[in-house]
Amino acid sequence: MSLPPEMFPRAGDGKPLFGDHYWRQGEARAPVGIAANPDRIDEDDYKLLADNLPTLCWIANPDGYITWYNRRWHEYCGTTPVEMEGWGWQSVHDPAVLPSVIDRWTASIATGQPFEMVFPLRGADGTFRPFLTRILPVHDRDGQLRRWIGNNVDISQQVAVEQELRLSQQKLEEANRALAEREAFLSRVFASSTDCIKVLDLEGNLTFMSDGGQTVMEVEDFDAIAGCPWPAFWEGDGNEQAREAVEAARQGEARSFVGQADTMKGTRKWWHVAVSPINGPDGKPDRILSVSRDITDLRQSEAERDRFVRLAENSRDFVAMGDVDGRAFYLNDAGRALVGLGDADIAEHHLADFFAPEEVARIEEEIIPAVDRDGFWSGETNFRNFATDELIPVLYSVFPITDANGDPIGYGTVTRDFRDVKRAEEDLHFLNEELAHRLKNVLAVVQSVAQQTLRNAADTQTAGQKLGARLVALGAATDVLTGGSWRSANLHELARRALAPHGDIGERIKIEGPEVTIKPQVALALSLAFHELATNAAKYGALSGDEGSVRLYWEMVMDGEEDRFELVWRETGGPPVTVPERRGFGSALIERSLSAYFRGKAETDYRPDGLVFTLRSTASAALAENRN
Repeated sequence: MSLPPEMFPRAGDGKPLFGDHYWRQGEARAPVGIAANPDRIDEDDYKLLADNLPTLCWIANPDGYITWYNRRWHEYCGTTPVEMEGWGWQSVHDPAVLPSVIDRWTASIATGQPFEMVFPLRGADGTFRPFLTRILPVHDRDGQLRRWIGNNVDISQQVAVEQELRLSQQKLEEANRALAEREAFLSRVFASSTDCIKVLDLEGNLTFMSDGGQTVMEVEDFDAIAGCPWPAFWEGDGNEQAREAVEAARQGEARSFVGQADTMKGTRKWWHVAVSPINGPDGKPDRILSVSRDITDLRQSEAERDRFVRLAENSRDFVAMGDVDGRAFYLNDAGRALVGLGDADIAEHHLADFFAPEEVARIEEEIIPAVDRDGFWSGETNFRNFATDELIPVLYSVFPITDANGDPIGYGTVTRDFRDVKRAEEDLHFLNEELAHRLKNVLAVVQSVAQQTLRNAADTQTAGQKLGARLVALGAATDVLTGGSWRSANLHELARRALAPHGDIGERIKIEGPEVTIKPQVALALSLAFHELATNAAKYGALSGDEGSVRLYWEMVMDGEEDRFELVWRETGGPPVTVPERRGFGSALIERSLSAYFRGKAETDYRPDGLVFTLRSTASAALAENRN
């Protein structure tokens, strides 16, 4: 049908603002008796302007029936005018978002208020892209709504940029967290290490000493020795080797030596010392790292070595030693148990045999060279179990071993089983994700209920009462879900908790059905639906008088190869029922929400002898996997 000329806006003199023609499906129609005005934009210009706009434009009747789209719409959607006329636009909307679009558009039609929303539209290539949609009402001089003018703007590039910015921000935050964690870990290593870790300037003067180093060197006040030349703490050959190591570090080379030096309290100790350059931003040495390890115990008598062996054997950590070629020659009992070696001959195994295959190259190319250069290495890696090939997360610490003359004879390690730590980290991560997921779901339901309640309430007091009651029903469902760790909910218990405030369970409200467990999101929606049904029954239906009753029952029905779930709410004994002239939010929630959550069909039958509500869906959509 054609639109009458008065459907289009006019100026104060009564002449059309967009020429003397109106449009339907891209064709110009001239109303009889109206002459063209050369001072106005004619129909061809108007059509050319509208069709060549980069946005998607359209015009609709006051009731929302769309009568015209510009050419850009059909080019993008790959549709024809016949396909799109009226309510045909729904075919290019995302089914998941379409219900909310219809709700918003219907509300605007009812109120005459402008519409604005972002939702996806499917292009001719099958791809959904986000569009910012604005719809404005057009009124005549008497204030009557004559039409709607819609405009859809493709914002996919803006959304992509925003997403990229969010990802970049997230990566930056993750990098900052990783850096902070790394700095905190290094600080803990320095604080807990028994090595004397020092930083020197290029002249060899002390600028820093770790807390553990101050302890082992018996330093009470580092400020008293800060700035002193480090080689001066050594005597004889040790002094010469310290000065040579500092000079080598200035040239970018690492050196190590073994010597004797006194602590600040005069205790004479043997030290294994590694000196290496610390490069600045330009890649050249600007400071020097010196790590001194107290090896006095390794130079003691056999009795002292026996005590060390007993200490190692009693340790719950993996304690092992190997020669310079990587051949193992000692492993304590805790280490044998950790890697599943039992009583096997340790001498038959090489250092690389203890690690996961993918870690071997790292050991040979990174860790051992770091030990030779720096005098130690510590970090996380994976051992393997010789019996089961299980990967074992460990905190691996390795250091060189020297003989009485200070010559390297092998490597030692004290390694800690990190499996419990890793499991705890994984469990904590899983629990945090699970809690976040469940909380988001509940908040989404609360937000939806609040928005719909406030939108449909006549006043704030009524809105508050309805919202409070609905949140109580939601809380009852949450209590049931909490008992099931948010994985499922018992339908009998859910129904009893939701309906108990509205009548005596077993007398006026009868609940029947097999024991089944339902999914979390389904439970939240069903609890709210029970509340709405019971509230309506108390106001208008079977529970509004003294004689009426409600029967709630469900059953599993075989339908071909798949079980189906059917739930029925039946009211009897109440006042005569009539179909309401206007359906409120409660009715919409019952049918639309349950249909969506159960992926089935929800129907309300207003029978004269009592309301009957029926819900049908597949068992897989409604019930949890561990259903009875």
